[in-house]
Amino acid sequence: MRIYYFGPEGSFSEEAALQRFGRRGEYFPIRETFGVFRAVKKDPQAIGVVPIENSARGAVYEVVDQVMLDDFSRSGLSILEELSLPIVLSLLVNPQVSGPRGNKAERRASPRFVETSRKIKRVYSHPIQLSFCRDWVQDNIPGAKLMEKISTSEAAQAARRDEGGAAIANLRAARIYKLNVLLPEIENLGTNITNFFVIGRKPGRPAAKSKTGIVFSLEHRPGSLYRALGVLHRNKINMTKIISRPKPQMVGEYNFFVEVEGHRQNPRIREALRMLLRHTLTLTVIGSYPLIKLK
Repeated sequence: MRIYYFGPEGSFSEEAALQRFGRRGEYFPIRETFGVFRAVKKDPQAIGVVPIENSARGAVYEVVDQVMLDDFSRSGLSILEELSLPIVLSLLVNPQVSGPRGNKAERRASPRFVETSRKIKRVYSHPIQLSFCRDWVQDNIPGAKLMEKISTSEAAQAARRDEGGAAIANLRAARIYKLNVLLPEIENLGTNITNFFVIGRKPGRPAAKSKTGIVFSLEHRPGSLYRALGVLHRNKINMTKIISRPKPQMVGEYNFFVEVEGHRQNPRIREALRMLLRHTLTLTVIGSYPLIKLK
């Protein structure tokens, strides 16, 4: 099985994929999320792993936009699974910051940490994780400049090239890019969970607890969204997510991504989908999938 993931190596997308599929797969890192979709569209036997939502910072809109495109379902793709990964953030430093062998990793701001952290001039990470850690960095490494990178693994690469650099990433990235671990876990940041979509062409059997993703568009008139969502209420279906995104090249009009509890084969879901056809201009089911919690 070929698995394309948002990379490079050492990203949290790779960590989620490895936890879920282990040695069953052959792994290919892709630098951009849209590149993962493109690779899976071209490879009928492949699956892709991309981040869809962070518990603290919300949806990853470039991924939402990709699953909402007409070309997603026309290509035969669907959402196969949703993976939920608790994010453990580590502070990794260039060996020039902490010395060739590195200081012993600390779990709190010890005198050794304070002395070493003064040498950090730049902290690299993905924008979501930088936002999540911003206050902590300002409190503990006040002289450091925050530097955004497209992924945490690319942040680790940048830190390796920067003699005054550090990265907020995972421990696997430290091993891959030969960085020293200054803090194995940045504590007291609160809950940080990222969910990932697994996309592909071969949905599995219905799980005991599934969610169904729907994309629809509406007439541009008062009450259209109210009437559409009323269908879910009348069928006693719980909505777990709703996201509106602008229609390409249609100013002021929107498509909606709605996620509900239940599998599309459930009679109540089937009835709701049938009724929704009366209230929508377009309607596409882009997957019924289980939520799988990782460690």
